[in-house]
Amino acid sequence: MPETAANWSPFGDSGRDLPMTREGTTIAIAETPAAFVLQGNCRDGVYYKAAEDVLGLALPKLVSEVVRSETCRAFWLGPDMWLLLAPAAEAVETSQKLAVLTARFLHASFIETTETRAWLKLEGPAARETLMKLTARDLRDSAFPIGACVGALLGPMHALMERVGEDAYLIAGPTSSAEFLATMMRDALAYA
Repeated sequence: MPETAANWSPFGDSGRDLPMTREGTTIAIAETPAAFVLQGNCRDGVYYKAAEDVLGLALPKLVSEVVRSETCRAFWLGPDMWLLLAPAAEAVETSQKLAVLTARFLHASFIETTETRAWLKLEGPAARETLMKLTARDLRDSAFPIGACVGALLGPMHALMERVGEDAYLIAGPTSSAEFLATMMRDALAYA
């Protein structure tokens, strides 16, 4: 079938083979959330308070820390920088909230980055083993507990990995390399 805008996927031909399940572990295309990178002065307590009031969550202050509200997640990307994820249906509302927040501060800004990442979900009893084939990152419970998120090399590419359950992970890679990411994950699962 020829590719059209209606059936286009950043995962290309590799996405057509998903979901893929092997012995109870599945790799599938995950819903793409609305994504924003927020910058602001992390040493400014007024900024933190304003962000909490506007967004309904406190911005994380530590490496790999994730803060959640009912609908939004905030990841610490580095000093003065956070990744905010919201349901796709709330993209406009979240953008408006961020505009209100950043307009109040001289050194604050945000940019929408939704289309820059492609998302996969890996879950099942061999999920950790599958990821361990692709990264040197320590994925033991003590180093990467449920709820944690890290940026790490996954094979040769940089990816964002969030542990969302006992045996469940969300993986986001660059949209431009999504087909490679899906192929790499499929191959790792096939030989887990």
